Amino acid sequence: MHWRSWSALLSVAVAACGALVPAPTLSPSDRALRVLYISTRVPGLVPPLRQALAAAGRKPLPGPLADVEVMQVQDRADAAQRLQQMGAGIERFDALFVNSISMARVVQMAVPQIPIVFQGVDDPVNRCLVDSLQRPGRNATGYMHYLPGDDLRALQVLHEAFPDRKEVHVLLDHDGVVQASCDPNDPFWRSIKPSETCVAGPRQAIDYAERRFGARDMVAMAHELGITLVFHAVCDLSDLDRLAQLPTAARADVAWLVTYQDLFDRNRQRVVDALNATGQPAIYEHAGYVRMGGVMALSAIEDTGVVRPSMRSIVQVLRGGSPSVLPVQMPRGFETSINVRTAARLGLQPSLQALRVADHVLH
Repeated sequence: MHWRSWSALLSVAVAACGALVPAPTLSPSDRALRVLYISTRVPGLVPPLRQALAAAGRKPLPGPLADVEVMQVQDRADAAQRLQQMGAGIERFDALFVNSISMARVVQMAVPQIPIVFQGVDDPVNRCLVDSLQRPGRNATGYMHYLPGDDLRALQVLHEAFPDRKEVHVLLDHDGVVQASCDPNDPFWRSIKPSETCVAGPRQAIDYAERRFGARDMVAMAHELGITLVFHAVCDLSDLDRLAQLPTAARADVAWLVTYQDLFDRNRQRVVDALNATGQPAIYEHAGYVRMGGVMALSAIEDTGVVRPSMRSIVQVLRGGSPSVLPVQMPRGFETSINVRTAARLGLQPSLQALRVADHVLH
């Protein structure tokens, strides 16, 4: 696919999935409704989930029963094991809510009979959660935080801001991009760690990132922009701390592109500090990094309504809607942020064109 066609495909995808709409007005339900929230993190979405249940007209639960039950797990394997141990007890839940892409896939395979609503997901089609964005075709739907073509657009925005940077290193978390198929027997979905041995540093093999990042399209776009693209893997957080000691850190023609990875998102400040220590520009996948001192970001414009999009999906499912026919919801577009204070401190000067068209400039 020619890189110049990404915006056209994006428009088609957004049009196909439809605009985000307000949560429907529901009549009271005659039965109790329950949601199981499965997460590796300390839950922060319980209040919105309860609001969604209230919007669905739930009947108050008697005694000590909770309308939202939390299952905090260690990893994918732990989630699969605990769901298996629940056995028929899982049937008491009307929906499962998950905010991790790999966790959602594990839950989907372990409990195919219960509707799943996800958020915090970047590419549910290539990650085997749904057959298509418009018609999921399985037991899962929800909200994806990122738009098709975000990595391609980020590369273009980075080049416009720093056209003298002729080599871009795409930072990847090894565990997040290991090849995985949609075969339920693929060990990736059930193991704690991928079987492939991780070697930190540059990775030239396109296949390493093709499934998750559309690497061939990125390489093609980089070629037309006159950029050499290098995929740089990290095995753990200590590899981030060593980036400033790499030989490339002394070069004035290198920039970085940080893709969406759960490891990076959970450790934003450490990622920002590590890349700032190289003195080289970096573009991140959302503005939270820029507020922490990152140079620039390309962010998806998310719906700012009172009811979160994923919660609207919960309401639709609790009304009896099938996830298989409820389109995956998406953000409304892209916006760019530039932190000129950080850029100046690092001795960097974004182009005037980039500053003029930026949606947010932090001084």
